[in-house]
Amino acid sequence: TIDVATGDKTAVGGAADTTFVRFGLGALKVGISQLQFSVALGARPAAGDPVVLDQQMGLVSIDQMEIYFNPWSYVDIFAHAGCGVTMDMNVIIDQLTLPKMSWGDTDGIGDTSTLSNNEEFWMSGVTEGGYIGFNNFSISADPADVTLGAISMKGAVAIDVVTAAHGVYPDLEYLTNVLVAGGAPTTSQASMIAYFDSHGIVPGMTMEQLILANGLSYDDVPAISAVHISFPGAFNLHVGTIRGDVALGSDAWFGAGTFGTLGDIYVQGMDVTVAGGSWVDIWAH
Repeated sequence: TIDVATGDKTAVGGAADTTFVRFGLGALKVGISQLQFSVALGARPAAGDPVVLDQQMGLVSIDQMEIYFNPWSYVDIFAHAGCGVTMDMNVIIDQLTLPKMSWGDTDGIGDTSTLSNNEEFWMSGVTEGGYIGFNNFSISADPADVTLGAISMKGAVAIDVVTAAHGVYPDLEYLTNVLVAGGAPTTSQASMIAYFDSHGIVPGMTMEQLILANGLSYDDVPAISAVHISFPGAFNLHVGTIRGDVALGSDAWFGAGTFGTLGDIYVQGMDVTVAGGSWVDIWAH
């Protein structure tokens, strides 16, 4: 369901008369019959050339995953301070089941005969892949309080995008790059302190003073854009009961006779609270 309403959002960074969109998740079931993909890296191509991901890191396999949402779950979305988005969440997942999940190396160890220590000589030339993961993995409600569901997320997350010409991020990155490019010693703390002393840099100086002390122009600092993710109030995450068998074998899907069980995991009643006022900034470097 999708509704638009006006209400009090002061507790999560909004105002008393905030207009918001409410997405009611309903008694929703989300399922994946089977999912498999490779995780890979590749060199940046020249303009117009195709991307080639030729450095394979591993293979992810997920089988018959099912997620059941509680019918009282919802997400409210509204703008704050004129622009920027806040998501006020009351999301409850009643159950998550994942019969099979694995991470694999498709080509094994390979030829290790040229290694200087040759510690893996006993498996030299083994090119058959191997896989590790979970069998019968599930997250269900904690018997101590089934009303919280298997997973519950309650609280608000705010997202803003900012561009700063000055401040700790652009100034520090600029100053660091200039110092390194200018031959500032980075091999030891003592040599760096000696460099600071010779350039008149003392404790307590602002970033602007540091830049000026190195004979640089403060106005030459390039602006940096960042995504600011913040928590206006306490954000609570509850996980009920986690169960699963840790499997290791030669088949990504842990077929009969292809794997062994290393052990099982069991976690019950995990609660995590992110304090209001916490934030994370993300920017390119």
